Formats: sequence, C-alpha cells, structure tokens
Amino acid sequence: MNTTVSADMSSPFNLFRLPQLAYIDIINKMSLNDQFLTSLCSRKAYFIIKNLCRKPKGIILDVRYHNVVILKVEGSDERLVIGQLDMSNEPAERIKINGQSVNGLYANHLQALGTFWEEPTVGSMNVIENLSNLFDTNVEFMLIECDSGTRLMNWVQRRQKTLKEVHISSKDGVFQTEDLKTIIMNCKAETIKIEARYSEPFVIPNLRMKCQVFECLIGTWISLHNLMTMDCIEINIREKPFTCTEMNMFINYWLNGGSPRLKTLQVVFNDYKEHELIEGIFVRWNSKEKVYVSAHGTVFQFHEYFEVRRSDGVMAAFDFNFNTRFFRFANVPAGGPRSRQKNPFTVFSCKSEPASAATSTNKANREELAGLIPAFPEIYPDFLQSPVWNRRNALKEELERQDMLERRMNIDIPEFYVGSIVAVTSSDKNLGSKDHRFVGICIRREKEGLLHQFTLRNTIENIGVEVMYDLYNPTIKKIETLKLEKRLDNDLGYLVDALPEYSTFDFHMEPQAHPAGTPIPVNEVKVKLKNPPWTRRWEISSCRGIEDTWTQATPWFKRKLHKTLVNDYEKYDLIADYRTSSTREHEAFVQSQMQKFERERHAAGLTRRRILKSAASYK
Repeated sequence: MNTTVSADMSSPFNLFRLPQLAYIDIINKMSLNDQFLTSLCSRKAYFIIKNLCRKPKGIILDVRYHNVVILKVEGSDERLVIGQLDMSNEPAERIKINGQSVNGLYANHLQALGTFWEEPTVGSMNVIENLSNLFDTNVEFMLIECDSGTRLMNWVQRRQKTLKEVHISSKDGVFQTEDLKTIIMNCKAETIKIEARYSEPFVIPNLRMKCQVFECLIGTWISLHNLMTMDCIEINIREKPFTCTEMNMFINYWLNGGSPRLKTLQVVFNDYKEHELIEGIFVRWNSKEKVYVSAHGTVFQFHEYFEVRRSDGVMAAFDFNFNTRFFRFANVPAGGPRSRQKNPFTVFSCKSEPASAATSTNKANREELAGLIPAFPEIYPDFLQSPVWNRRNALKEELERQDMLERRMNIDIPEFYVGSIVAVTSSDKNLGSKDHRFVGICIRREKEGLLHQFTLRNTIENIGVEVMYDLYNPTIKKIETLKLEKRLDNDLGYLVDALPEYSTFDFHMEPQAHPAGTPIPVNEVKVKLKNPPWTRRWEISSCRGIEDTWTQATPWFKRKLHKTLVNDYEKYDLIADYRTSSTREHEAFVQSQMQKFERERHAAGLTRRRILKSAASYK
C-alpha cells in the first residue's frame, strides 16, 4: 500500500505508533542529521535510536574552539554543526540534551543547530556526551584558538582514552604566553600541530611530551633539550633554526639510546657546516637511493646521505637540502623493493676536521681512515658498554666517562692486557712507608665503567696470592707495565691450579721496553696443571693456554670418547657476539670524546698527558 504524506499536513505524523520493525526501518533510512534531531524529540526516541537502530560507519566528532561541535561521517559530505551560544531572548524550541532542557534553533539550509547555555563550554561538554552515547563515538579532532582555553581539552582527554589530533592555531590573534604553555604541556593527543603566535618569548625546560606526530610550524620556543626529552615518532619544526652542533649532539643522543621511538625529524638550518654535523660520529656516505614512507604519510626520499647505526642495530639516514634549508633524519630500512642501487657506499671518517671519503670497505682501512685504535676493546675495556642490554643507560655511561677521564688526568694508567706483568703501588695507612707495591701477572679484567677491576697473581713463598684492584680506586698511586704481552686466553683463572712457576715473578723485576709501532707479542706458552681435583673442570673448558687436561682428568677407558666443551654450542650461535659486545659506532664515539677531552686539556695548558694511546698503533 502506498502512503503519501503531504508537507502541509496540519497534524504531525506519529512515527512510534507504527509497529517496531516498521519505525526502526524508517529510522535506519534517515540521514545522520535526521536521526540526531529525532532523538531530541523525547526520551523514548533517544533510547530507540541509541539501542535499536543501525548507525552509519565512521561517525566522528570534531570540536572547534570551545563552543562548536561537528558531527560527521568519514568519506561523506553529511555533517551537522552544533554551536553553543550565550543565552538569548530569540524565539526557540525547548529541547533536551544529555538530560538538560535548553533552547535550540535549527537552520535546515545550514545544517546547523544552535543551543543556548549560560556557559558555552559546559554546553559543549553536554553535547559531546550526548552524541558520544547516542552514536558510540569519540572526539577525534580539536581546534584550539586564543580564547578557547584548556578546560574543554582537559575534559575530553579525561573522558576518553585517546584524542587523535589537536591543532593549536592563533589565526589572526595572539596567544598569551602562559595560556599557550599550559595548552602545550597538558595536551596528550596522538598528533599535535602548533601554528600559534604568542605575546612574549618563552621556554619550556622540561617538556615530557609523548605523542606520535609533533609539528611546530610557527614559533621559536622549542629547544634542543625539548627535542631530546620528547617521546615522539615524527617531529617537524619549521620556523625555529638549529645549528649543526646542536644536531650533532642530537644524533649522539640518539646513538646512545635516546628517543627510541623516533622515526623522522625535520628541522631548519641557517648555516650548514658538514664537519660540525658529523664530528665525533662514525658515519657512512651512501648514494643508494632510499625512500621512507611513515605510517602517517610522511615521505622522505634520500639520494646522497649519511648513515649511522645504533648499538641495537637500528640504522638511520640524514641529509641536508640546500634549496629548502631542511635537515632530515629518518630511520630507513636496510633495503627492499623501493631501494635502487646506484653506486657502492663509501666510508666517512669521524675526525674533527672535514671528513674525506674512502673507497675501500676493508675493516683495517676503515679504522685507519677514522683515526680509530683497532684494539680499543682490549686496551680500554672499562669504556665499553655493559654486555647486558637492559643494563645499558646512556646518561649513566656519559657521566661515568667524564669521571674516568678526569681520573686519568691525575694518574697515568698504562696499556696492559690479560697476561701482562703489572706492578701497582697503592697507599696503605697501616704500613710504615704508607705505600704498598705488588707485582703480578694480570689474570683477569672485568666489569665496565667506574666499577672496572683487574686481578694480579703472584706466588710468594709457594703460596699463590691474588689481589683484585679497582682501576679507578683513588688509593692507587701508580700503575706500571713491566712486560707488555698477551696470552692465548682472556681469563687466566686456571693459573690457580697450575704449577707455581707459571705465576712466580720477581718483585724487583725491571721493566721491559716495547718498541713503539710494533704488534703486541702473544705468549703462546701452555701451562701444565697440577693433578686433579681442580677448582673447575678445566678439561671441558675452551681454554687454549692449558696443556692436555683431557688425558690428565679422564680415566683411560673413557679417553677415546668425544670431548664435549661446556660452551661448545657457541660456534653455532650466529649472534653471540652481537648480543654481548660493543659496536664499532660506540667505540668510535667514545674515542672521539677522549680525543676532544685531550685537546681541551692540552689547549688550556693543564696537562700534556695523553689518554688515548696504543703501543701497536703509535706513529
């Protein structure tokens, strides 16, 4: 049966007198605006639309200023603007929003509803609550201007888990400085975009902001410290210029574990100085084209750029565009279908002077080019990172390095290895001479940073004596290397069970000079152990400096069996060293810090002592 309803009917159409299936079908065919306006008719209509009817997909709420709420559907032109106005005497209908009765006017040609409240901000809160409950949606976008305040933004952030985007814009006005600072510090949206002029310059010393995308298109208030303390995935700064030295500090901060979630950074340079940008950083020059597309649509296309690698294996690329004056930094994939090989990469040095390229990727050439010491992990194990990844702390390591360098300016710590003969003179108030000197072979070096220790062993009157020293103990007055050499193993703990002659040294032993520039000799002597039992099962260890222990410790009828080592599986572990060792980039960074420290002290005339040195690499 066809039913025609005239627009000029004198009596209203009673929708809810129809059968339930009929009026639900009618409501489902309504537009979003009609459903909302119908819900304002009565409490029954509100609950029917909320609980029984089908809602369009992709309904979102936008909040503009402090008094405008926009209800719309993604991918559609359908929208309803609801404005909250001050009380007015204009004729209006009485409607209920979120249980409160207020005056309202609807303009059909504008698709806008005006509601009148004593406080427009409170009205916006009620409208948002009403729409959120009715259509099961949340606020996704907020536009904040000079007179918006923070009350509505804070309320929205408390009532829902996430707020997708906040746009802070001054438009034709100017923010008061304190108001803008409060908005920035309280905003917790996923994307924050700032285009705001302000009345007076200001700084935010501790900006602990966590978001996905941060854009500051207008304003010079942001600082390098802010970039380091922000926890963002993408950062885009347009107006505030930074220096190459500041970006050098930021890259070093990132290499030492800072800003772990950062994917892209884009800032402006006033003056580009390449040697300042890469000073102290182990970088590679690459001309293999790479394209990075972020999850939020940011596209970085690199043609010729520098590459750096963090200790956890994450690679990053950075370059400078002379046309746009933009410095770009991004985590880029190692390869993939969007990469196109042009030329093989070349290695760049990390000296303080302008770097030069090399065409060879050989490890020794790379270290020589960069001015590195190849045996740095063996000479300076105290400057390495902790082998336990979750114990690495960039700030702690930085502070400890400064203390260690200052200590090395007060005492000459020579080069020595496990297997070298070392003499240590320390102060002891209980002795008559107040000094105690001990000579022995270095059997162990362990721990990192200020906690680094080394152990000396000697046999005195047929009694083995081991003394453990803290390398940075202030009671140590002098360390001497009497004989510079290495052994086959990095731990000589088996000397405890060896014959006494292998660890007996004269306390009056004269130092033996090592010719500068010659390799460190390796003593390949194999010690003979006493008869079992031993302190450890040396026969199943992988020590190369022990004479045949399998025959000595195994009964004759078992000697034909396969000898299994306790760590025999390590030869199959492809990333054993990767998990526990320090990276070349970190070693290069530490060496550059040591060189810089030396230059500063030498220039100030405080000392002429060298800290970074190697007998084998001396020129």
